[in-house]
Amino acid sequence: MNRFYEIVKTTFPYAKWIPALVLLLGTMHILSYRHVPLYPTQHQAFIVDDRGSHGSYMENGAFLNISDQEKPSHVQKYLINSTVWSDKLRNPKKPFLCGLGIEAHCDMQQVAEVIESLWVVCPIYASYQSLIMYRYHLHENYKYYIQSFGISFSTIEAIRFDRKQKYLLTKPGNEPYDIQVQFYDDIYIRENLLNVAMKKIPKWEYVAWIDTHQTFENLYWWEQSIVKMEKYASVQLFQYFIGRNPTNTTEFRAPCALQQAAFQTTLDTGPSFFFGNAWGVTKENYEAAGSIYDECIASCCDCAWVAASIDPSVGFHTLNIFSTYTNQFMPWINHTQQVFKASSARVRGDIHHLYHEHVFDYNQILIKFNKSDFNMKRDLTKDENGTLMFTNKELKNMIERKYYWDNLSFYYDDFKIHFFYVGLFVGSSLLVLIVKLWIYLKERN
Repeated sequence: MNRFYEIVKTTFPYAKWIPALVLLLGTMHILSYRHVPLYPTQHQAFIVDDRGSHGSYMENGAFLNISDQEKPSHVQKYLINSTVWSDKLRNPKKPFLCGLGIEAHCDMQQVAEVIESLWVVCPIYASYQSLIMYRYHLHENYKYYIQSFGISFSTIEAIRFDRKQKYLLTKPGNEPYDIQVQFYDDIYIRENLLNVAMKKIPKWEYVAWIDTHQTFENLYWWEQSIVKMEKYASVQLFQYFIGRNPTNTTEFRAPCALQQAAFQTTLDTGPSFFFGNAWGVTKENYEAAGSIYDECIASCCDCAWVAASIDPSVGFHTLNIFSTYTNQFMPWINHTQQVFKASSARVRGDIHHLYHEHVFDYNQILIKFNKSDFNMKRDLTKDENGTLMFTNKELKNMIERKYYWDNLSFYYDDFKIHFFYVGLFVGSSLLVLIVKLWIYLKERN
């Protein structure tokens, strides 16, 4: 026993630092896992065009903030001070005929002169905000990125009043730039919020919805998007998707859905492609379609948009896999196919998709919905703003518990690691205190 005591007493001055070491390792792990640059620093970009528009330089991985008062210099002063809903925008075909030199008498020469009629709309919401604070930071920086082109940006932020959430990115009384609504259920409502926002923007001719963690290699993407939207009913705003990993280095490259459909007679086979990420449409075609399809609370709304945009003869495997669920999309898809008439295009260039964590395993959620008797028309309704909500509380509780929270994709594993470090720190600290007390008592005796 004395021998054991001597060993403990000799090693204790070193062993007592074990809790501090555990704390250091745990902190390093959490910081290394969470600290992802907001924007890629590998190839920095200066957002500026040859007409001298105001740029935004990516410095230390984040865009410098652009003041709301700063406007690109190529947007004429009379356009800033006057309504964009002028006569020349009532017939949007004419300006582009002017640009092509077809019209003899022209009101305008550059696409940039109608840039204020283009809106980018981006929703943000979270069942538990603390889980995705990283995305709130991305969203805020993305707003400045889009504004650096001179484009109007609308954030629609939804929160859960019953969970005492607060609006983090928007302020009241600033519609349509900041739109504040509430939501009620742990369901996928991205496209639903897009529709809510578009109804609240009074004057727009072109709209784009873009994931707020992507940058365009093509600095003229917005200009070419407007031109494409004039010529085609549905426009995907890129050709290839560049996926980045947690260190923001390139992990893979894959085509957009329209790029894939342009070279294959079926989307049933072949390499993976991306359904959504960045789309654009004119107000005329949006209203003719009725809306973006938004009752897809298990995700795959962008699947519906792709299906409506491509030729009906092109096979689409995803819709076949989850047919019980996706068959409920078909009335909207069939109607919108008649509106779009397979008139779709993609904009030249790639997008770089910045890394972010996935909250839910939506593939598992789709599988569960596909096996259920859930009926979108019967089981969903909308509030006064148009936000989706369940009509049946019993169904709501079952779906949220069994479909969503059973399918958290990464957070459980992430939390397990964090709890491991916390437990190790507490346990080692208690052990050190016990050993110290034992040595103290031993010396007193």
